Amino acid sequence: MHGETYDVQITSANLSDRHNRRFFITLDGVPQEVDLEVLSGFSRTAQPGLRPLANKPGDVVTTMPGNIVAILVKQGDRVQAGDGLLVTEAMKMETEIKAPISGTVTLIHARKGERVNPNEVLMEIEPA
Repeated sequence: MHGETYDVQITSANLSDRHNRRFFITLDGVPQEVDLEVLSGFSRTAQPGLRPLANKPGDVVTTMPGNIVAILVKQGDRVQAGDGLLVTEAMKMETEIKAPISGTVTLIHARKGERVNPNEVLMEIEPA
């Protein structure tokens, strides 16, 4: 910009609010927060490659931004509430994400190595 080069990386995003979005970035290695106001009818589920937002009891989400380091189940597996489904890593700490309900894993929206954000559906479980 204006003849200068910047190193900008988006480290995470909070997309739970339909009107205001907060992005966490690093700008030349310095952590920053950027708030954006949505001016049009933006729909995350209408865009290919983006995960839907959680809206039902069987939606599996993470509480903090991070990376997927392991997926412990596959589509079609039956799980019990509290079973480990996947492992995320954030700030050099690994967290096992557990099944919120008992049922069958119907869809997996995340892959090993992908970056994930809170309230994004990582897996869907259909109640038993």
